[in-house]
Amino acid sequence: MSKPKKVFKKGSIRISIWANSRIVRGDFVKTYSATIDKVYKDGNEWKYTKSFSIDDLPQIASAVNEAYQDFSKRNERSIRKRKKGSPMNPMMRNFSGLAKHRKMSRLWPAAQV
Repeated sequence: MSKPKKVFKKGSIRISIWANSRIVRGDFVKTYSATIDKVYKDGNEWKYTKSFSIDDLPQIASAVNEAYQDFSKRNERSIRKRKKGSPMNPMMRNFSGLAKHRKMSRLWPAAQV
């Protein structure tokens, strides 16, 4: 199983940030998603749940805010780097052409692969 990119903790609440990769307009882009868990101990065993009490909501809100602030700053830096004219990843150029071909094949069925 892969490890989260970063974990934010507030009391028994844990927010894990996961890095994902995808192709957008022929460019390789990293995106992020989040999961929220509550950690508790049942006897000698640590367990995790995605069910929360009303009393957990302030900790969840605080952790979510911290995670959002941290990753929106990262995203701004990433966007600035891309805007400086970084060229398209050479490994992804063929995927860009494939996407254009697929669009064309929808418009003109004779061009289908």
